[in-house]
Amino acid sequence: DQDEDGMPDDGSTIFRVPDLNGLIGQSENFANLVGIYQDEKLEVRIAYQWRDEFLNSYQTFITGNPNIQDANFSLDASVRYQITDALQVRIQGTNLTDEAQTSRDILNSAGETFQRSSFLFDRRINFGVQYTF
Repeated sequence: DQDEDGMPDDGSTIFRVPDLNGLIGQSENFANLVGIYQDEKLEVRIAYQWRDEFLNSYQTFITGNPNIQDANFSLDASVRYQITDALQVRIQGTNLTDEAQTSRDILNSAGETFQRSSFLFDRRINFGVQYTF
């Protein structure tokens, strides 16, 4: 492709991957924000995580084209309260926003995509009581 028009000079076609970070599983942008409060009886933690899209694979078995994991975020929280010296209660929540994670296959060199997958990792809430004798 000496004239760089996206077509090989012999008339066959070339598939060019849109400009992505070329390392599988590596997002260009990633952010964590964690808030913590703690005193003698109460401990509260809230964590927000955001991750930009990233390359899942160079070539999928369905289309033979690259697959991109879409940007996603999660919110987790936990609270612990010491009722007495011997009694403690706690609650922990994971994926509180019930956010789905989706991926897309790239169809062509223009960057057109279609949704390949969507996973919903369930929201989880755990409750615990601890008593020390």
